[in-house]
Amino acid sequence: MFKIHSFIAGLCAASLCTAMITAHAEEDGVKRVEADTDSVRPLGRTYFMDDTLWLPNSASGVEFTASGSKAAFELTDQGDPSRIGIFVNGELRVDKILEDYISTVEVELDPGENTVRFIKLSEAQYSTLGIDTIVLDKDAKIAPTKPKQRKLEFVGDSITCGYGVDMPMKDPVTGEYNKFSTDSEDVTKTYAYLTAEYFDADINIISASGYGVYCGYSGKLENTLTNWYERYSVDVFDPYYFSDGTSLEETNWDFSLYQPDCIVLNLGTNDWLYLKNHDNDAAFEASYNTLLTEVRQKNPNAVIICTVGLMGDELFDNIENAVNAYKEQTADEKIYTIKLN
Repeated sequence: MFKIHSFIAGLCAASLCTAMITAHAEEDGVKRVEADTDSVRPLGRTYFMDDTLWLPNSASGVEFTASGSKAAFELTDQGDPSRIGIFVNGELRVDKILEDYISTVEVELDPGENTVRFIKLSEAQYSTLGIDTIVLDKDAKIAPTKPKQRKLEFVGDSITCGYGVDMPMKDPVTGEYNKFSTDSEDVTKTYAYLTAEYFDADINIISASGYGVYCGYSGKLENTLTNWYERYSVDVFDPYYFSDGTSLEETNWDFSLYQPDCIVLNLGTNDWLYLKNHDNDAAFEASYNTLLTEVRQKNPNAVIICTVGLMGDELFDNIENAVNAYKEQTADEKIYTIKLN
């Protein structure tokens, strides 16, 4: 059973501080393996298409066990440079910005069996990353890891993405505000990832910097998770198009692949940046109700926690109003509100 009070305590604490038999080929003394479910366990909203596993979102990736001396990932990166992290036996071994459209990234393995985790550290709207092939020693073994007992999902904005977490707000020399760059994002340093680690849980993230519930920070009504929650990805500035002409941002996520125990909605900061100069609280609350309805329809058994406050809590009362109205309409007792600070 999911214990809501224990989860909320862990969430607050965190806020403070990857056909057939595995497709492969052996050549030149190495084994080349596709990143399919015979070989790896997908993490997050990943999509296998055109013999490639696509990773749009922060913390999406693969995990597997492997033997041998090293593992190499042959990658395709569309858009701004993605930042990736590779962990071996729980230790971060590679933290890299991908500077080329096609690249290969290697990581050394320890003797014996290793647990390897490859994740995208930067967010969806700036790039789409694909794992084309995993290359191992010829005699190496590879297998997907087992899912964790607990499953969490986080829906959010730049706070959940880890926007700017590795960059000061201002340049220490010029004093000017630094511009956004994907190399400043690291989802593993966010409250969301830390909460999942605290509870030893799998994590599924869909988030985008500047997005809200009713509108984005600039007032754009299309820049909301209300519009994009059903999809594999939010709107991407430079999308990757598959052989059938589709892209991740227009492909619906299969919710049966991952049913979380708990979903955290951490949205409202960007709405406030616009709404503080526009009296439209009713529209925000109506949009929040719409988002809640969609989240509940897709995840009928999950506990839902609605929160805001890490960077401003001005709309918390409106969130409470929307949640209370939804609960009255539906008699749904598995939805909670909490203000973070």
